[in-house]
Amino acid sequence: MNTRLNPYALAIAMVTIATFVTHWLFPVFKAETHVVFDAMVVVVAWYGGMNAGLLAVVLSTFINSIFIFSIDSPQVPIASDGGERWHLLSSTFSALLVVFLTSKLHAARQRVEQLGIRQMQEKENQLVVYQRSFD
Repeated sequence: MNTRLNPYALAIAMVTIATFVTHWLFPVFKAETHVVFDAMVVVVAWYGGMNAGLLAVVLSTFINSIFIFSIDSPQVPIASDGGERWHLLSSTFSALLVVFLTSKLHAARQRVEQLGIRQMQEKENQLVVYQRSFD
């Protein structure tokens, strides 16, 4: 049985996991925990396509903005220079670029696979016609 996960459910689950991992790793890695979200976005975009990847980017940006702009968060001090805002903006932009490129790469791979299958079927049909010509 070939069951496939709902790509939007995958996006929500992966953002949730990335949030917990980020919260857990923050004391060790500080600002570099965005890598967890970047990896999650790649997985979701590859598996679920562009729309699920965009959902993952929106959700992760929302969660990261809560981390950054939450006054009550003891992990993230709010800087007065706006560095976190710039980091959030650049991280979101790079995540959108990753979603776009990953979904295009995945779509191209699927097209190549389909082309290979189609060519194989054509060769099989040609072989059958060729064998019938000798019967």
